[in-house]
Amino acid sequence: MRVFVAIELQEEVKGYLSRIQQIAVRHSSRGNFTARDNLHLTVRFIGEVDLSLLSEIKAAITAAAGEIKPFDLYTAGLGYFPRKNRVILWTGVKGDITSLRQLYAGVEKHLVRIGIPQEDRGYTPHLTLGREIVLNSSVEAIEGELRFETKSIIVQRLSLMDSCREDGKLVYRPIYVCPLMK
Repeated sequence: MRVFVAIELQEEVKGYLSRIQQIAVRHSSRGNFTARDNLHLTVRFIGEVDLSLLSEIKAAITAAAGEIKPFDLYTAGLGYFPRKNRVILWTGVKGDITSLRQLYAGVEKHLVRIGIPQEDRGYTPHLTLGREIVLNSSVEAIEGELRFETKSIIVQRLSLMDSCREDGKLVYRPIYVCPLMK
């Protein structure tokens, strides 16, 4: 099973991100754009795990979620990670980044305790709009066509997501959801 820890997004945020994707598609010759229902904020990618480890992962998520109070994030500007002649296109987040980083650190700490290797790169919070995108114009050209809005992401829970294929489509399904500390 391929899993990751995420913050699920409200429908209004998904709609806004979908509108950004539509503009990006017009500026691209190809790419793998994230399906609306799969849009999320990754806290920690875990990868392939044995089913026997799921209960320990759920306990680690519960422990991390119990250390952080609910907080708010907001959508921010457009960004990208270059990958040869392609890019990973994303929207940033702003707001209570301190709480988000504390949540990430807590998840990381509790996952390491159960034997999941520590992440080898720093945490860069972002909302992935698409991967392997070949742009016909610059990211600045896409930004010029956008009317950026600040959409609220209310962070009240943490989800363990399963990444699987259903009828040939990539689907992210929550398999465990835990509220943050009240």
